[in-house]
Amino acid sequence: KYLYENGYNAVDFSDLLKYIEGGELPVKPVMITFDDGFINNVDICGPILKKYSMKAVISVVGVYAQAEEECTWKRSDNYSYLKWEEIKEASQGDIFEIQNHSYNMHGGNGRQGAKKKDEEREEAFICSIEDDMLKMQGLLTDKCGVTPVCFTYPFGYFNKCTERAVKKCGFRASMTCYEKINEITRDKQSLYALGRYNRPADKDTAEFFKNIICRAEDTQQNT
Repeated sequence: KYLYENGYNAVDFSDLLKYIEGGELPVKPVMITFDDGFINNVDICGPILKKYSMKAVISVVGVYAQAEEECTWKRSDNYSYLKWEEIKEASQGDIFEIQNHSYNMHGGNGRQGAKKKDEEREEAFICSIEDDMLKMQGLLTDKCGVTPVCFTYPFGYFNKCTERAVKKCGFRASMTCYEKINEITRDKQSLYALGRYNRPADKDTAEFFKNIICRAEDTQQNT
């Protein structure tokens, strides 16, 4: 509601790629992102986004979607994730764009996100994360009919090795959890390691965006 009333226009990665290739972005572009693939992204946020002519990016986790397929408990907007068919259905509308948030880099595999283990050799590390990213790409293509162009780093962790792996696997963009204003240019490299601002539940909306706008203005003045 705040973004709509203040003249912002939601974009997704298809818009950014068109811009890189010579197209144009709308005035005051902003990207709304959701991580992990909770069902409430669609059930609760979907109607709100539609009401205000917005769209959003959902980065989904493979093991979460797979576990949801096999669950025997009652599903709830409070904790349930999207199943593969629900991801497919969401991707076919004009509100949500689906991106890759890893198959299994969110715990339980001895790794902290996409970070290298202390005892792990660099070559083995790169092979491991490439296998995970490509496994998720294959599942999303086969089960949902989508092929993500962006890899969203679990917990925001990344380094030079992970960035090389992301590019080698064919991703044209990546997102972190570092809070910063992104300067998108015609250079395709500008779509990697994008920053994002986490929207806290207990902060006034106007105050939240005012602080970001002030940071953006300070950045422009210093460049």
